[in-house]
Amino acid sequence: MTGLYRFALQFLTPFLYLFFRVKVEGKENIVRKGNVIFVSNHISFLDPFAIILTGRLHVRPLAKKELYKCRVIGFLLEKLGCVKVDRLDGITAFSKAKKSLLAGEDVMIFPEGTRSKTRELLDLKPGAAMLSRATGVPIQPVQIIAPKGVRLFSRIKIKFGKQMDMSLMNIEGDRDFSKANQHIKSEFEALRAGEMP
Repeated sequence: MTGLYRFALQFLTPFLYLFFRVKVEGKENIVRKGNVIFVSNHISFLDPFAIILTGRLHVRPLAKKELYKCRVIGFLLEKLGCVKVDRLDGITAFSKAKKSLLAGEDVMIFPEGTRSKTRELLDLKPGAAMLSRATGVPIQPVQIIAPKGVRLFSRIKIKFGKQMDMSLMNIEGDRDFSKANQHIKSEFEALRAGEMP
């Protein structure tokens, strides 16, 4: 864990709770028997920070290369240990994430591939299920519940679900990964039940 990462956890967490009305549920589901793949919906730029700070986690989020165009943001992302990926080069992105997982690190993925402007769940890409199957690392489903257009003092709820072991599923081809994705999406929907206005 880098010094900047420790600084973020220690000093930025109070600011998150000061400027947003944050509630966290399900932290007891983060069972530490090894590393995990945090898999979440994506509705705002705050999502990775909210998950990391509320869960007190040391995670390597996957960050699209476009974010690095700004030198300041790129520097911060690098110091925070983000995995730089090209969304058009899925093979390289998969390899980088797999390498981090095999090294015992936690990884964070937003399988929708982009922010949902409506807050509705978008179709999930198979990367998370593929990584879990390839490495044996379980998936930790997360849902972020917040109003459309998150602003200062918005209510934000972070819900951690129970871990999912993809190795227990018979996954071989594309059709099976589609089923695995549906299983992940079902867990997302269960966490969202009764939460969306």
